[in-house]
Amino acid sequence: MVVYAPRPASLSASQKNSLYKRYEHLRDFPIRRDEDGRAEHFAERSTLLGNIIATYELYPEATYGVDGVFYWYHILNFGPESLRKDFADQIAFIESLVLTSFAGFLVALVHAFVLFGFAIGMWSRRLVLVSLAFGPRMSVCLLLFGITVWILFYWAALQPGRDAGKIFRILVDIAMPSFTGWLPSISPSVNSSVTQKAKTFKTYLRGD
Repeated sequence: MVVYAPRPASLSASQKNSLYKRYEHLRDFPIRRDEDGRAEHFAERSTLLGNIIATYELYPEATYGVDGVFYWYHILNFGPESLRKDFADQIAFIESLVLTSFAGFLVALVHAFVLFGFAIGMWSRRLVLVSLAFGPRMSVCLLLFGITVWILFYWAALQPGRDAGKIFRILVDIAMPSFTGWLPSISPSVNSSVTQKAKTFKTYLRGD
């Protein structure tokens, strides 16, 4: 999926709207560079939230050629403390939503098995090993409740994931000049193009 710059002037209103929606959807997927330098969005992971997380985990490599996962904490340490705190708070919030979603999934899974057990018991009473105090109606309600919590909290985690990505990308852009200045002290073979990109962005941030 290669993304080209849209040309709104040549499109109708509905085409513009459709194009922007597709572009917003593609922004949930990480970018890699082709041999000719074009940006290509691709599915790095099997879930949407996983790909949203990958968009900022792979951002340093796609933009500066630096392995952001390997140098994760080093890059963070060169960023402003306020951004590091905002990013940590956002990640903690996402984790709480994902854990709640997972809890809903477990509730749904357990009661799916319970309903399967009720079905077996209705087919043959001799196969019943444990008698429960509640009936299948309660299990159906809890199954639906678990599925609802699972889906709602998962989707609730998507936007905070996007917001965390925005914070992290800003943090990386600010930290990269200092990071690339420090990196040769432990890795003299650092690619000079990485340093040049960082200097160029630093100049842009200063407005020179």
